[in-house]
Amino acid sequence: MKKLLMIISLLLLIFTAGCSKQQAADVPASPAADVAYSVTDDAGRTLHFEHKPQRIVSLTYGTDEILTDLVDIKRIMAYSRWAGDSEISFITKEQAYTVGRKVPENTEAVYALQPDLVVASTATSSDLVRSLEGLGVPVYIARSPHNYKEMCDKIRGIAAAVGEKQQGELMVQKMDTHLQQLQK
Repeated sequence: MKKLLMIISLLLLIFTAGCSKQQAADVPASPAADVAYSVTDDAGRTLHFEHKPQRIVSLTYGTDEILTDLVDIKRIMAYSRWAGDSEISFITKEQAYTVGRKVPENTEAVYALQPDLVVASTATSSDLVRSLEGLGVPVYIARSPHNYKEMCDKIRGIAAAVGEKQQGELMVQKMDTHLQQLQK
């Protein structure tokens, strides 16, 4: 009975997903959006993109923060469930309100947003990742950094995935400058 309900739920999602396709056209594409590229995530998997993702879903509070600094907030379809929680996240309540959605870590909720990229972590359920990929959703896996270099690598990796390498380098340069000022 549970399998039947799950199949029916997935079919409903697939049929209703077509209704949300119009929203993708509402997100403005950047001038270089139609240049194909590939990236390797922190799990060693290669993802291929025909254009810069315009419907990004973040599943972790760390990637919420990085994505907010990397891309136009209009490209973010949903933040993680922790966005706007001042106890754990640096995403402001205003930013969370602007994005308008926080997504739980389940296939149906994420897939309903019709993302062209999901950014997750190595701690994200492998079942969720496999389910989304099985539905054709690219998932970029980012590791949790343990030191400054790994944090810079994480930013660069996510920046490459969203097609914003230059913006990622600017973020790292700002962090380097700030670190140098603190060391003085």
